[in-house]
Amino acid sequence: MKRGIQILTELIRNLKWKAVKTFVSHPLFAFPTVWATIESIQLSEMNFGDNPGGNGLANAYRHAVWNVLTALYCSKISSVEKSLKWTEKITNLHEELFPNDEYNRLMDLHNNKVGRNLFLKAHKSGKKSKQELLEMLIKKSKSAVGLRSETEFQDYRDRLVYYPAAE
Repeated sequence: MKRGIQILTELIRNLKWKAVKTFVSHPLFAFPTVWATIESIQLSEMNFGDNPGGNGLANAYRHAVWNVLTALYCSKISSVEKSLKWTEKITNLHEELFPNDEYNRLMDLHNNKVGRNLFLKAHKSGKKSKQELLEMLIKKSKSAVGLRSETEFQDYRDRLVYYPAAE
């Protein structure tokens, strides 16, 4: 709980006006998104024991689980389609507001999409529980690929990618 409060405090401190406007435009999605954000950081730290803010496997997992959980929680109050659109919008906005170098930005966007695709695939196959989704994502993280060039991303559309030097 203490870690969750620390994460929430950091999120509020770093909130940008464009993000506030986006949340105001979809107020019902605000709480589920913030909760998914906090939980994704905690799950990443719990499962990988390192800083999920780096460029390694913990970061790849954090981005994917953030998208999975945001889509899952928002789909409880809206349609899956609207939830996925929102998830893409808010996670892409994060990349815009907190810019990385081009390689890391593309890597984060790739892992975000992997998370959304996993959620959609699981939803279509009837696997809708949070536990099932998290298990699928842990399994996916075991086949993650360390890449050094963004031109390689297209070869691994369905796999998490990370920068191996960051490990």
